[in-house]
Amino acid sequence: MDISGSDSELLQAESGELLLALQHLLNQAFGRTAPEGQRIVCDVEGFRATREAELRAMANHAAARVRESRAPFVFGEMNASERRVIHLTLADCEDLYTESVGEGYARKLRVALKSSQ
Repeated sequence: MDISGSDSELLQAESGELLLALQHLLNQAFGRTAPEGQRIVCDVEGFRATREAELRAMANHAAARVRESRAPFVFGEMNASERRVIHLTLADCEDLYTESVGEGYARKLRVALKSSQ
């Protein structure tokens, strides 16, 4: 579902938290009527693609920083879909590992050298 309008920036604020909440509500309300394995995905004027590109760039920057400093890098609080983008972006880095730390909605993501495990 692609949403546009004069107030679309409201759905993009706070890393798209309101957009994710709307998507969750729509899936709760209509998810049972969708074909098996499909879910409703909401986007606002290409926000998801832009945010994913930002997250990939952040992941690569964190990887370079960890390699240079040899110290772990911890991202601030992120929702599950944002953490997933970073995990997948760095999955092929043989010298690094990623892990989600913390509990509940306040989980963070840690990037570190495998040798420091």
